[in-house]
Amino acid sequence: MLTLPSFEWARPRTVEETLAALSDRPGETLVVAGGTDAVPNLKHRLHEPRLVVHIGGVRELQFVRDAEDGLHLGALVTLAELARHPVVRRDFPSLARAAGLVAGPQLRNMGTLGGNLCLDTRCTYYNQTYFWRSALGYCLKKDGAAAWRRTPRTSRRC
Repeated sequence: MLTLPSFEWARPRTVEETLAALSDRPGETLVVAGGTDAVPNLKHRLHEPRLVVHIGGVRELQFVRDAEDGLHLGALVTLAELARHPVVRRDFPSLARAAGLVAGPQLRNMGTLGGNLCLDTRCTYYNQTYFWRSALGYCLKKDGAAAWRRTPRTSRRC
């Protein structure tokens, strides 16, 4: 079973509190809202922050507004909300369709627009446990000096 690393937890309720928490430890924090990618990455030790800042309670960041100058979306809008929002479906059908095709319904209900826009780059090698990565000598993305490309038959350097 994969466990989470040790970290401190902050749960701000406003944008101002969020910015204060992030400014206290620059470079040592991870922002989490839905956590659909962040939590597995923490368990795989891809991120080892000293502080995790959970912004799920910052209601100022959860909005869909149809304004004269365009559509305004908050970082905490879930993919499910985006996919079913009537204005998005009417005026931005490709966005609604794309949001509705991400993963499965459980992940769309938790996953946020902000989290998906800030999603860390993925590769088969990077998304493995520390033990698995250490067996192959690490990669550029996490702790190493080599980039790897996995193919169905072999592993090789990029």
